[in-house]
Amino acid sequence: MELTILDHLFVLLIAVLFPIYATVSYRRGIKKLRENPESKVGEYKFIILIQWTFVLMLAGIWAYTSRGIFDLGLNAPAAGWKLYVSISAVVALVALQIVQIKSVRSNGEERKKLREQAESVAEILPSNDYEQRWFNMLSLTAGICEEILYRGFFMTYLATFIGLWPAVFVQALQFGLAHSYQGAPGILRTGLVGLAMGLVFAITGSLWAPILLHIILDVTSGMIVRNAFDDLSLNGAETA
Repeated sequence: MELTILDHLFVLLIAVLFPIYATVSYRRGIKKLRENPESKVGEYKFIILIQWTFVLMLAGIWAYTSRGIFDLGLNAPAAGWKLYVSISAVVALVALQIVQIKSVRSNGEERKKLREQAESVAEILPSNDYEQRWFNMLSLTAGICEEILYRGFFMTYLATFIGLWPAVFVQALQFGLAHSYQGAPGILRTGLVGLAMGLVFAITGSLWAPILLHIILDVTSGMIVRNAFDDLSLNGAETA
C-alpha cells in the first residue's frame, strides 16, 4: 500500500491524539455518571458516534486514494486452512465465554474475584437491561470499527515500515496504551486482546474473524461483569 500524507495524519489522529482525548473524556464522563447515573447510555451513544465518524473518515481517505476494501482486510478468509482457523477461533471463544458465564453465575467466589478485577471500569458497564442493549450496540460498533481502524489500517500501516510480525506486537502495545484510562489492568487486558486479534488477522489475512471475536468478547464480557455486580445488588436489596 502506497502511503500518503493523509495516512500519516490519520495515524496521528487515532494513535496519538485520540487516546489523549479519550483519557480526558473518560474522567469527565465518570464525574458526570457519578452526578447522574442515567447519563451512561448517552456516553455509549457518544462513543458509537465517534468510532463510526473515524471509520467514515478512513473511508473518505480510501475513496480519495482509489483503494479497495480488500486493502483494509475486509475480504473473506481464503478457503482452506485459513478459513478453518477463523471458524475454530470463533467457536473456541464462544465455548470459553459460555463456560465463564456459567461459572460466574454459579460461583460466589468467582463473582467476588471478578468484581475486584473489573473495579476500575465498573462504573461504565451496564447495570440493567436498557443499558445492556446499548452496551451491546457499543460492542458491535467497537468490534467493527476498532478492527478496521487498528488492525485493518494501523497494523497494515506499520507493516509497511517494520514488517508484518513486528507490526502485530507494536499495534497491540498501542491498542493497550489507547485504553490507559482503564488503568494498568485495562492496558494489559486490551493489549492482549489487540495482540490476539492482530495474530488472527496476520494468519488469516482477513478481518472477518477478528471482528466477530471482538464483538463476542465485548458483549459476553459485559454480561459476565454485570452478573458479578448483580450479585452485590441482590445482597444489598436483601440487607435493605
